[in-house]
Amino acid sequence: MDSVPLPTGETPAALPEPQAGIIFVYALTCPETGQAFYVGKTNTPRTRWLAHCRRQSGNRALVRRLNSLRERGLKPGMAILETVSAASWQEAEKRWIAHHRSEALLNASVGGESGPIGIEFTEEHRRRMGESRRGMKLNLSSEAREAIRQRNLAREPRRGWTHTPEARKKITEANVRSAGRIWDGFIDPEGEAIAPFTNLQQFCRERNLHGGAMHRVYCGTNHSYKGWTRPRAPGEPEGARSVGDSHAKLWEGFVDPSGVTIGSIWNLTAFCRKYGLNKSGMMQIYHGLTASHKGWTHLRAGIERPGGRKSPLGKIWPGFVDPEGREAAPFRSLKSFCKGRGLDMAAMHRVAQGKNRIHKGWTCPHMWEPREPVWGTEHDPNAKTWEGFRRPDGQSVTVVNLRLFCRENSLNPNSMRRLYLGTLKSHNNWTYKRAP
Repeated sequence: MDSVPLPTGETPAALPEPQAGIIFVYALTCPETGQAFYVGKTNTPRTRWLAHCRRQSGNRALVRRLNSLRERGLKPGMAILETVSAASWQEAEKRWIAHHRSEALLNASVGGESGPIGIEFTEEHRRRMGESRRGMKLNLSSEAREAIRQRNLAREPRRGWTHTPEARKKITEANVRSAGRIWDGFIDPEGEAIAPFTNLQQFCRERNLHGGAMHRVYCGTNHSYKGWTRPRAPGEPEGARSVGDSHAKLWEGFVDPSGVTIGSIWNLTAFCRKYGLNKSGMMQIYHGLTASHKGWTHLRAGIERPGGRKSPLGKIWPGFVDPEGREAAPFRSLKSFCKGRGLDMAAMHRVAQGKNRIHKGWTCPHMWEPREPVWGTEHDPNAKTWEGFRRPDGQSVTVVNLRLFCRENSLNPNSMRRLYLGTLKSHNNWTYKRAP
């Protein structure tokens, strides 16, 4: 038997190349003992060997043997037993399987496209298999399923349980109590009022209506749907979900452009649609984020937000000076101020905090007046103070805002920090000497 040596991780380069009309009968051998443990046939030996190396399904005994070799970092060897024509490979494979059967071969058949050898089960084993499969559904063919279906159709149809009138009445009352909600006030397209009912989905299903659309009509979000309407009941607030609904949100305190205070609003979406307003803008007014929207205001604007929080309308931005030297009037919304003048809001915010001196010619002088000779924001009590830096001429400097100080003196902040920590002796002739 001519076996090809296959070290771990190498490809069997010595295996023969495929040939037209030629079948190779091979044996897989153990790389440690050289004993054959599987016999097969192929017309592409190298591809077949690679498939065995990656095999994870099929013959369970063979898969376990290959996995055992793989776990130890080994690969099976392949020995070409015989080269035969495509018409006579069955007899050759059977002969070689019978020849190596005494070596604990793992083939599940005798070869030559024959079926599995099979296993002789004991009576006890058969009894347990029968018990485990009893009651399982069979995988029937389409003809068998059709026959069962026709047989079932020929049987007497099964009737459901017939309830007495008293039982039906009790079931109806129980369903009404469980539903809890009564839908009333609907008017059909012909103008007829509909009696109150409890099941909106069933009501819509019987009349080919959309449940969600009818719900919006009931809540006042939509005025009508397929001609169906629901006028407000006397005393019902505009856009109310239902009279006395304790879960509906009330929007109070809005003031129209003429100065008249509007009463309670139950449905803000319907209210804004009716008066041509933006719901997000009205909600910002309500929560104190903006002062007005299309002339509409709120009684709490600039005073206090819901929940006791201070309104951001109370912040005033004073002291900005434009590029021509004119001081801008104090304002409340920095975002609107910057948007109308083509400025960057973040940059203007840094100018107002004193982190930047200028942005597109705009300055805030009052942030810089008291800062000489200390650099940074010395008005901030929590600011870090950097003491001990010495200029190239030997003069000592105290720094508060190190990043701004380095930007204005063309220095590297990281190098100045290393100078402060003692890991660097000098930077651009700047030095550091800690006070005694």
